[in-house]
Amino acid sequence: MLPAAIATDIGLVRKENQDRVAVLKFRPFSKNKDMIVIALADGMGGMEGGANAASLTVSSFFTEIIKHSGLPIRQCLEIAVLKANESVLKVYNGNGGATLSALAVDDSDNITAINVGDSRIYSINAEHIKQISEDDTLAVLAKKYNEHLGSDSGVIDSRLGGELVQFIGLDGVLEIHFHDIRLVPGVVALTSDGAHTIDSNNLRKLYAHSNNTGVFAKRVIDLASWFGGFDNASIAVVEISNILSALDVSSGDVINLWDPFGEMKVISVQPAPLDIPNSATVENVIDGKVTELECSNEISNKKNVSKRKSRTKKKNSNIKSDEGRNVIEANNNDKLDNISQLDISFSEKNSTKGDKDD
Repeated sequence: MLPAAIATDIGLVRKENQDRVAVLKFRPFSKNKDMIVIALADGMGGMEGGANAASLTVSSFFTEIIKHSGLPIRQCLEIAVLKANESVLKVYNGNGGATLSALAVDDSDNITAINVGDSRIYSINAEHIKQISEDDTLAVLAKKYNEHLGSDSGVIDSRLGGELVQFIGLDGVLEIHFHDIRLVPGVVALTSDGAHTIDSNNLRKLYAHSNNTGVFAKRVIDLASWFGGFDNASIAVVEISNILSALDVSSGDVINLWDPFGEMKVISVQPAPLDIPNSATVENVIDGKVTELECSNEISNKKNVSKRKSRTKKKNSNIKSDEGRNVIEANNNDKLDNISQLDISFSEKNSTKGDKDD
């Protein structure tokens, strides 16, 4: 089991969840340990196609990670981010985009994180919380030059707000922020702005009173909703001290993917040879549009078998008061709305141990 948990929630105001958070685990061909990548993207609601831009960001990022997993981890991440930027830019021409925060671990035993935009990366333990990432906003940029501007920090925030200076899908030079994660007790959390607006100190307190990553992730989502749920809220939590041991559990030929709604495994198998021409044209239907793809028998000896395990649940969207809010009870797994906890078995995902300590 992975020592990690992911969660997302649409909130109480937005009509669509434009956050995407997912986990990738696979065995690169050239390496003797698995690679784990966790990514979170927040679609830009004020621009075109925020939800699709976030989906395209994560899917392109993961695809390029797999393609270039034989490279050193930092180089692999850089290529994946730039390719994701190209993919989103190609579709939206700079009029749509998403933030991206990600964390990757491979057989080098290095934990490397990246961020573009204002989705954050925190290091959290019971006593301290530290923001590792750097917000790519006008306000943060202005504060760097505050001595020259002579403006108060609060004035800068009120005037500039959270307007982004860069994001995935940018038509320009992208500056990727790289962060080396230290192996210390506690967790690393990736958050969208709807989650971390509950305040960093509240994040720390919730972690201190949660007995595992799944409980912590759920409480962050709940508190964001109790604070008004003005934005989509998403979080990914990783136990740093235990993540390296998860690399030794081989995925073999399986590419494992998790999102907050379920799991997918992509398995490479060897079918019997097919008698087909060296080159054939096939139709590929995507979103109702038909495109032609060239299929070569050089790559026809492998096929991908995908199995999707998903759970769908209903959410109570009419919350009149705290008393009227549904509470997760023990032994009631189906009520865990949009939570994927990877460090304990499914039968234990409803754990509410520690609630009495809050």
